[in-house]
Amino acid sequence: MRSIRRLRELSSWNGFDPNKNGYAIQFGNLTNLQGIKPPLRLSLTPYASAYAQMYRDKKNPEANSEVYSFKGGMDLKYGISKAFTLDMILIPDFGQVRYDDLIPKLSPYEIQFNENRPFFTEGIELFNKGNLFYSRRVGGRPIGYWAVGNSLNTNEAIIENPTETPLYNAFKVSGRTASKLGIGVFNAITGPTHATIAQADGGERQIETAPMTNYNVVVLDQTIKNGGFVSLSNANTMREGHWRDANVTALTFRFADKKNKYALNGNTTLSQLFQEGQIDRGFKYTLNAEKTSGTWRYGWWQNVESDRYNPNDLGILFSPNEISNNLYASYNNFKGFGNVNRVFANLNLTHSLLYKPVSFQNFVINTDARFIFKNFFATGGYISITPVQGNDYFEPRYDDRYSRTSQHYESDWWISTDYRKPIAYDANIGFALDPLWGGKGYWVGFSPRFRPSDRLFFLANISYYYSPINLGYATNYDDDNNNHHVIYGKRKQDEVVALIDAQYLFSNRMALRARARHYWTRILYNSYHELQDDGYISPNPETTDYERNAAFTAFTVDIAYTWQFAPGSELSLVWKQSAYPYEVAGSTHYGSLSSDNYFKHVGRTFDAPQTQSISLRILYFIDALMFRKRA
Repeated sequence: MRSIRRLRELSSWNGFDPNKNGYAIQFGNLTNLQGIKPPLRLSLTPYASAYAQMYRDKKNPEANSEVYSFKGGMDLKYGISKAFTLDMILIPDFGQVRYDDLIPKLSPYEIQFNENRPFFTEGIELFNKGNLFYSRRVGGRPIGYWAVGNSLNTNEAIIENPTETPLYNAFKVSGRTASKLGIGVFNAITGPTHATIAQADGGERQIETAPMTNYNVVVLDQTIKNGGFVSLSNANTMREGHWRDANVTALTFRFADKKNKYALNGNTTLSQLFQEGQIDRGFKYTLNAEKTSGTWRYGWWQNVESDRYNPNDLGILFSPNEISNNLYASYNNFKGFGNVNRVFANLNLTHSLLYKPVSFQNFVINTDARFIFKNFFATGGYISITPVQGNDYFEPRYDDRYSRTSQHYESDWWISTDYRKPIAYDANIGFALDPLWGGKGYWVGFSPRFRPSDRLFFLANISYYYSPINLGYATNYDDDNNNHHVIYGKRKQDEVVALIDAQYLFSNRMALRARARHYWTRILYNSYHELQDDGYISPNPETTDYERNAAFTAFTVDIAYTWQFAPGSELSLVWKQSAYPYEVAGSTHYGSLSSDNYFKHVGRTFDAPQTQSISLRILYFIDALMFRKRA
C-alpha cells in the first residue's frame, strides 16, 4: 500500500472495497516463498544526555535556581523468534518529550493526556485489547500526591511535591504464533516518591507519596475467521508496603458472519482492589450487535459498570456506576454524486441510568454529517439535543447528592479546504444552550496551514470560547451541626487557545521542529447558590463569600533539532520553556482578574515564573549483524 500525499491517494496492489468492514481481511496472499532464513535480530541503542534547567521568577528572585544533570541508559530489541520480539528500556530518559497541553480541571472527571513517550506509543496495539492500559499511569502522578495537603500539621508548608514517579525500567514482549495467537507481556517498575515538608521549627520531614510499584499487562488474543477474535487481558499493579494493589481482568470478543456483514462484539471485566486485608470488587460488561458493511449500517450497544468498578490503577475510567444503551445508524456513500465525492452521516440515541441505585441520568440525540467534494473541499457538522432534564450524580462531588441538568442544545459546523495546495485552512463555529439555568456558550476556531516549499511547513490554530453564563460546582463545607452543604456558582468563562507548529527539513536525515502553545482561561462567578435535596439550586444562599474567581495560563515552547547521523542513530538538541501563571481572587501578584482582557494576561505571562531547559542527547544504534562476518 502506498500513500501519495500530494494527491491524497492511497494505492494498493490488492483491491479494497470500502463498503466492507475491515481492511486486513481483504489483504492479498503472497505464496510460494521458500528458503528464507530469519536473521539474528538483536540491537542495542545506548544513549547519553545532558540537561541544564533554569528557573526564573522576577517577583521572587531568591527562588531562582539552576540544575545540571547527566543521564545514560540503553534500549534493547531482541528477536526471540521469527514471531516474537522483546523491547526493553534500561534507565529511560523522556526529558525531551514535548509538554502536555494543560488545562484547568473544572469537571469532576480526570483529565486524560496523550502519550508522547516513544516506547509507549510504538507497538502497543495488542496491549490495548480490553481497554485496560492507560500508559500515562506508568511514571505518572504519584498515587498520594493530592493527600499531602491534608497531611500538614500547624505552621507546616510544602517545599516540594513531585508530579511524576521515576521510571526505572520497562519491557514488552509481543508477537503472534502460526496459529494466529497473539501474546503480549508488558512490565514496568517505578521508584518511590516523597514530598518534602517544611516544619515550624525550621526542620524538614518527608511524606511518601508513592512506593516502589510494579505494573504488568498480559494479553492473549486469538484471531478467528471473518475478522473475529477472542482476547483475555490482565492488568496488575503491585505496590510496596501498605499501599493498595489492583488487578483487572477482561474477556473481549468479536464474532462475524462469513461476509463480515454482521458482527457481535463485547467484553466483560472484573476489577479487584486489595488494601488492608480487604478486597473491593467491581465489574463491567459491554455488548454490541451491529451491521458493519454496506451503505447503511446500524447497531445497538449496552454498557454496564457497577458502582465498585475501578480499573484506574493502570487503566482510565471517568465515571463508573452507570447503565448506558445506544442505538445508532450511519449512511456511508463512497461513490458520491455530482460534485460530491463522498458523504457520511450518523445518528445516535443514548439513554443513561445510574447503576446503583437505578435512576435516570440523561437521554441524548446526536447527529452529524460530512461531505467531501471532488475538489477536496470538505464540510460538515453536528447537532446534539438533550430533550429532557436529567440528573448528574458526579458534579456535586459528594455521595448521595445529585444536581438537575438542563435540556441541552448544541451545534457546530466546520469547513476544510484542499490540503494539496500550498495554503489551506480549517475553520469551525458553534454554540450551546442550557435553558434551565440560562446557560449559553459560543466558540469559533481557525487553523491555517502554509507550505511554501517541500522543506518548510507551518500549521497554526487559534480558538476562542465564550460563555456568558454556565453553572457548575464551586465548593462545599460542613456546618456546626455536621450538615454538608454543596455550593454551585453561575459563572462567566473565556478561553483562548493559540498554537503554532513549524518544521524545516534540511534533508531526509536532518530537521528542525518548533511548537508553541498559549492557553488562557478566566472564570468569573456572578452568583453562588446552594444545592438542594431535589437537585435544584437555591436562589438565595446563606452566604456568597466564596471568592472562586480564577484565571489560568499555560505557555509552552518546544524546539527540537534532530540529525540522524547514521542508520538508527540520532543526535537531538532540544530547548523548552514553560510558564503556568495561576491567578485567584484577591491576588495582586499579576493583576486584576475581572477588568483585564486576554492581551494583558498574555503580557503578564512573561512576568510569571519561567522554567527553561536545554538538553543534548546522543543515541547510537548497534546491530548485532554488524559484527557478523559476511559470506
